[in-house]
Amino acid sequence: MLTTPLRLLKFALQDFGRNIWLTTTTVVILTLTLLSVHVLLAVNVAGQIALHALESRVDLRVQFRSSIAESEVDATRIDLEQREEVASVEHRSRAQVLAEFRELHRGNADVLAALDELGENPFGPELRMQLRRPEDFPALARLFEEPAFAGRVAATSASDGRVLVERLTVVTDRVRLVGMVMSALSFAVTLLIIINAMRIATYARREEVGIMKLVGATNWFVRTPFLIMGVLASALATGLAYGITTLVLRVIAPTLRELLGPRGVDMVLFFRDHAGVIVGAEILSLSLLTVFISALALRRYLRV
Repeated sequence: MLTTPLRLLKFALQDFGRNIWLTTTTVVILTLTLLSVHVLLAVNVAGQIALHALESRVDLRVQFRSSIAESEVDATRIDLEQREEVASVEHRSRAQVLAEFRELHRGNADVLAALDELGENPFGPELRMQLRRPEDFPALARLFEEPAFAGRVAATSASDGRVLVERLTVVTDRVRLVGMVMSALSFAVTLLIIINAMRIATYARREEVGIMKLVGATNWFVRTPFLIMGVLASALATGLAYGITTLVLRVIAPTLRELLGPRGVDMVLFFRDHAGVIVGAEILSLSLLTVFISALALRRYLRV
């Protein structure tokens, strides 16, 4: 019972090696196609890393009046940590706020002299909140505009934060739109390249198909070796493309760290951690595509 499947596999491997130049050309085309997909994927990942870096900069700073006790501010911190939209809250004491102000203006003698003339610390304690999502910023900023905080809060960074959130929202929407357009274009180009590559491969072997039909081979027997070769070419191209991609990413890893900061290494880790998903999805999708196109291209040559 295994004789026919083994013969078909044998014929497929023989054809794979016999038409080495055509096979190599097909594999190279598929590999280059997958490399273009990897480039698009890397660009999308880099865009997401950059967006996450911007999102991490969205924070809300609330400075309380100098008359407010540190214990009262710390109680507010505990309440804020219970809110779902708040990722973390840092309590900065009056002394810490003053030290930061001096460090920030250490090159400005006039500012430091004016501060010394006051003879006391004019700053109140401060809370610094990191948000889980930038879109939660307006709701949290309005919280400190309520009467319960109006008499205790001296200043907030709400106005600057709103501008940053608006800009971040615009950038995020544009990046997603560009990513969708590039993905659609890449899919269309990839489809056209694969269709032409498989049609050329089938056309080059049209005489062989005709001879097999003349000696009595069934359509299934003629078609199966082509389908097996499509799967083999897809697997080989996927392995080559993934190997080249990971090698290039390792080489440019230092550059990625310079461009994207410490999170630049996330791109390398992304391809490594998702190796099974990427390779499996590419082999499956490319195999199904090549099998389908080969089956369609063979139909005209099976009518003998």
